[in-house]
Amino acid sequence: MVNIGDVSSMKRVAVIIPTKNEALKIEALLRHLNNIRAKDDFRILVMDSPASEDNIQSKVLALKAEYHQSKQEGRAAQMHAGAQLCEEEILCFLHADVLPNTHFIQEIRSCLEAEYDFGYFSYRFDKDSLMLRMNAWFTKFDGFYTGGGDQILFILNERYKESGGFNPDQSFMEDYIFHKTLKKAGFNYKIIDKPSRVSARKYVSNPYWKVNMLNLYVLLAFKMGRDPRVLREIYQRNLSD
Repeated sequence: MVNIGDVSSMKRVAVIIPTKNEALKIEALLRHLNNIRAKDDFRILVMDSPASEDNIQSKVLALKAEYHQSKQEGRAAQMHAGAQLCEEEILCFLHADVLPNTHFIQEIRSCLEAEYDFGYFSYRFDKDSLMLRMNAWFTKFDGFYTGGGDQILFILNERYKESGGFNPDQSFMEDYIFHKTLKKAGFNYKIIDKPSRVSARKYVSNPYWKVNMLNLYVLLAFKMGRDPRVLREIYQRNLSD
């Protein structure tokens, strides 16, 4: 078990949100986070892509979050740039179309105070169907799919720095790559079964079977060593967002 030291030094949390043309989602997320922040203060950084075209800066600032634009395109680069701006003891990486549960900050602190180094949350979709409930059910368990970005990663800043963090040059599968790095380093983690709410927009724009089969293929190919850049091209060519 990795010793994390005095838990009194782990109270500050920074929530880092990578965005690219997320104007339709970011306002709802920031309002949700501000409601939570009214009871439990934390820092919010929106890390926008240099390729964004929706001009969300004024909206982000009006909702009392920090706005930064990454110099390099790609979610890994944006999250890593955000992490480098933070001296808070805990980092939380949150996608713009994911709404965490209202006690997620407290649950993150409690998890890390229990001598874990990082962790994730289970989730459910914002569209109800039997098939989507089945998909979400698997996120409660540590297994094949663990480490996907929709699960909300939280980590001690110290461990983030020790691991080297997200690789800014990774343009796809960056969450799974980082999860593999953290496991290899021997850091302890936990999945908290207090579900976040995740957008089901890919399942609205594409057939359910197609999304699932492509997700399975990409993940299997990645774990077998296929180049993530090739997998990104396959994924984007076959799915509408």
